Amino acid sequence: MQIIRGILLLKDGVASWVDQFGNSAADPALTIAVSTKIVLDIRQPLDRSVSSSVDAVLPAYPIAQLASTGLYFAMDSDYDQGTIPKLIRTSDISVSTTEAGATQVEFVVPNTNIAALHTALNKGASISFGCELGGVDDSNATVFVIQFNLGLRNRRYIPGDSPDTPDPDDPAWLPGVRAIIAAEVAAAALRGDPGTPSYTYVAYASDADGTDFSLTPSGELEYRAEFVSSTLISEPDIDDFITANAVFVRYIVPGAAGASSKLYVAYATAVDGSGFSLTPGADKPYRAEFISSNLDLTPVLADFGGATWVKYLGTDGIDGFGVTPQGAWSAGNSPYDLHDMVTTAYGWFLSLVDNNNAAPPVPPATSDSWQLIVANGRNGYNVIRGYNTVPDANDTGWHTTQMADDIYYRDSMNGGVTWTAAVALSQAAVLPIARFAATYVEADADWWAPVAEPGVEFATARCAYFRFKLAGGSFSPESLIIQLEGDPTPEEVTAAENLLLSADLSIQYSATSAEDGDWHGALAAGDRCVRLYNAAGTVRVVWNLGGTAGVDIAAFEVAVGAGIAWHDIPQVADHYMKISVDGGATWGGVFRINAESAYDEWLAAGNIGTREDFLDSLKGEPGVPGAPGSGIHIDASGTLAERDNYDSTPLGFVYLASDGDGSGGPALFQRSSATQGTWSSPVPVTVGPKGKDGIDGAPGAAAPIVPDFEFTSAELLEDIDHGNHLLLDGTTPIAQVELYDAAGNGIVIERGDAAENGRCMIVTRWSAGETIIYFGELDVSRGGRVRFASAGGTTGITAAEARRIAKKQALIFG
Repeated sequence: MQIIRGILLLKDGVASWVDQFGNSAADPALTIAVSTKIVLDIRQPLDRSVSSSVDAVLPAYPIAQLASTGLYFAMDSDYDQGTIPKLIRTSDISVSTTEAGATQVEFVVPNTNIAALHTALNKGASISFGCELGGVDDSNATVFVIQFNLGLRNRRYIPGDSPDTPDPDDPAWLPGVRAIIAAEVAAAALRGDPGTPSYTYVAYASDADGTDFSLTPSGELEYRAEFVSSTLISEPDIDDFITANAVFVRYIVPGAAGASSKLYVAYATAVDGSGFSLTPGADKPYRAEFISSNLDLTPVLADFGGATWVKYLGTDGIDGFGVTPQGAWSAGNSPYDLHDMVTTAYGWFLSLVDNNNAAPPVPPATSDSWQLIVANGRNGYNVIRGYNTVPDANDTGWHTTQMADDIYYRDSMNGGVTWTAAVALSQAAVLPIARFAATYVEADADWWAPVAEPGVEFATARCAYFRFKLAGGSFSPESLIIQLEGDPTPEEVTAAENLLLSADLSIQYSATSAEDGDWHGALAAGDRCVRLYNAAGTVRVVWNLGGTAGVDIAAFEVAVGAGIAWHDIPQVADHYMKISVDGGATWGGVFRINAESAYDEWLAAGNIGTREDFLDSLKGEPGVPGAPGSGIHIDASGTLAERDNYDSTPLGFVYLASDGDGSGGPALFQRSSATQGTWSSPVPVTVGPKGKDGIDGAPGAAAPIVPDFEFTSAELLEDIDHGNHLLLDGTTPIAQVELYDAAGNGIVIERGDAAENGRCMIVTRWSAGETIIYFGELDVSRGGRVRFASAGGTTGITAAEARRIAKKQALIFG
């Protein structure tokens, strides 16, 4: 097999045949009907800015740029894509790096003894073909092409092609054959003498005289010399090069020295450069810059003519306003002024208008007159201890008063929602354990599995790390969600964590990593990939966790930070705490600690002063006098006893009791709280002299009579905070609520502001047009009756409408 070797200089996809120094070389040629291997040495142009020596060798072409899924070789005499190339190979083509560092392509040429090539030669001596070596990816798209020329030589005789069979008895033919055989035999018996070896020696120096002679190249040694000798010299010195008449030639030419430059910056009050100054200031929000080789320039506005003025200081925000603390809200103190601050059972509210007679809303309801500034927190739970004779958590015999035969106990930190594991009373007491965290972490695990809401195609979590478990395996080590290259620094890890924790991440699962695959929010059988991304697009990663191993993902969990998020020693930055009363076997709920007050935030903003100074800073300047009021509007009147019929009216409702508070003359009362039946203190009304009788008005319409509404226990809904409750359409005031006893008698239930201590609580949801009656722990097994007050101007309900009890999820009040 013949081997054709050659160097191809590749530039912009077109290659030419050269020697190692880049000098042009003749195109090599195949010979028709001869088995041939081609070995190509691919080079790239020399960077003449680095070396201008004529002896510089062309560097190897980067092998990474020839990476592909498949390679092909094609040879043709035209560019007609509709015809099959004269020669083509699509397999057994190799690309490698030799020990000398050369990028080498090697393949065997397909059979050239074909009709197409014979036709192309047309009995001529030779012909030139265009060749193409290319690579394709998985989608069969071409990723690189090398085009070059290759010749094809004809032959005078190809064995097996002759139509005649020689006759050995022909006297003219036989002597000639015998002479040829004899000559070949004689030639085969002759062998030439062994060749003489030769060695090339190269040295480097700092000048043409060989100063700083060295056999090792370096950037400081700019001169190079070489000679060839048949003598092997293990360590040649400068005398060997002088004896061989070697000449040191400069092959490294340093570049010209760079020019110094200076950055000039200026500031201005407007985008046109007006108010020009070389000194920054708060009144100069625009900035421009340019670079000059003049290092001693004192620039003026004209020098920045080619620069762009950019606004780099933002516009100041509007001035804040002070507030006026007015204590607890009371209808008796109305109206309130703009920016008055009041407190209610739900938090601090800011008045948004002047002459504000409205009552602050009950969250989550909102108001155009009041804004909730700080919401009150929820009261904590008492620790509950239960006792039993057995440790079974599901046993119904647990009780809170210890009995003589009790053997086990358990504790609840959240009012009985969850319990610790049962512990024997005979066991030594276990001290409570407290752990702390700077950010919120689930109480029962540092790691948690993100869960998608029903009907949502992704789960959400604020997290920076993940771990996973494949089917049949155990959890992997924790990994940062963003994959950092190499060995990242602590600063790079912190930056990645801050980016991940800056917003919630959406989490989806799929069987494949394809972008248009079946991505969903709940982990399912067959899922092997996880995708995490945020809404801003700054995070979007896909992890193929089970694809390589061909195993499904059994579990996927996330965490806020690396290592253990919960720790035993509290830190200044900690804001969350959890407690275990059984040595860490179980944990109570997570609750917040070290919450910053408004005063703390005021200090953090750079202010200095006491708490009294902070309160004084909230007081604004006196406002302008308000417009004259419109007088007192009385919504209803009657006796003090009849006032109960209006206990469910909205805040601000005014009632005139003709007998006052029972101790004297008439008095006004105003609904002062969202709590059922809460009224302000009486405001006495002085009766003036009797006026003249007015003209009789037309008879008024009779007040609507709303029938009673009977209910059974089956019509009640359960509520975690307030026990059983009844949900009615409409907001008609309720006169009284009765529960039936064993004899079927209606027992009137006292109303209060909490469903406890044998009372019921009535809440009117004005925005939803609903009324809720909470029964707490009262016995509602026999049902009862609701009696409505008769009053105009309210949203009434009929018995049929009252029967439409909404089947909703448990409502959480407050």
